Amino acid sequence: MEPGDSRLRNRYIRRILFVIFGLVLIGYALFPPLVPLEKANLVGYAICHQIPDRSFHIAGRRLPLCARCTGTYLGVAIGFAAMALLRRWRAGEMLSSGMIVVMVLFIGAMGLDGLNSYLYLLGNMPTLYTPQNWLRAATGSLNGLALSMIVWPIFNFTLWKDAQPVRPLKNAWELLGMVAVDAGVIAIVQAQPDWLLYPLSLVSTGGVLWMLTLVNTMILLILIRQDSQAETWRDAALPLLGGLCVTLIELTAMGTFRYLVTGTMEWPL
Repeated sequence: MEPGDSRLRNRYIRRILFVIFGLVLIGYALFPPLVPLEKANLVGYAICHQIPDRSFHIAGRRLPLCARCTGTYLGVAIGFAAMALLRRWRAGEMLSSGMIVVMVLFIGAMGLDGLNSYLYLLGNMPTLYTPQNWLRAATGSLNGLALSMIVWPIFNFTLWKDAQPVRPLKNAWELLGMVAVDAGVIAIVQAQPDWLLYPLSLVSTGGVLWMLTLVNTMILLILIRQDSQAETWRDAALPLLGGLCVTLIELTAMGTFRYLVTGTMEWPL
């Protein structure tokens, strides 16, 4: 096959895939429920227990994610927003060893709080302290920050042909600034003002979609042996759309399985 024929064939394949992925996204957008909060609740239903007393309630509604998951995906959103502000869209170098230790401690803090909450739930086990939703959200948000800083350079290295040899975080001051913003956000969440219902619900579930899309995009690129090929955002659009479609299908399958097992959208597995 001539090089020109190969390029033409690849162009047609890309266009067909864009159409397929676009139809999948339009289908999900138009499929009931159409209310954004209800769609967000379906995302939460697929991945989160949604236990009422372990969730924040704003304006009389339980949030789509429990307090810990809300904190985790707010942390994810804050982490990626920081990358945007610092213009590290293609940061492809792993964190320093010291930063990695801090990220592990962040993840460990959530694990410890989760274990303490589980022991408290059992009722007859010793616990370190009485669990609180704000603690679940705070430790969850640290976990989300850590996940975003660990996943981002791996994703960039997998996607881009010319990932930048720069770390997501260069020094402790950047980390402290990000943690300070995170603490401020959690304080606002703890206050639970009514106006926060829509932005908090959509940003936290958006964090779920974004993180899963990054992971699924990496898996797709590796499976089809197209990793480290993208040179522009136009090149990156198709694999990202593919990763998003896989994410939506995964969430639908998980939510459907949960519904079939429990028969309800009000009680966890």
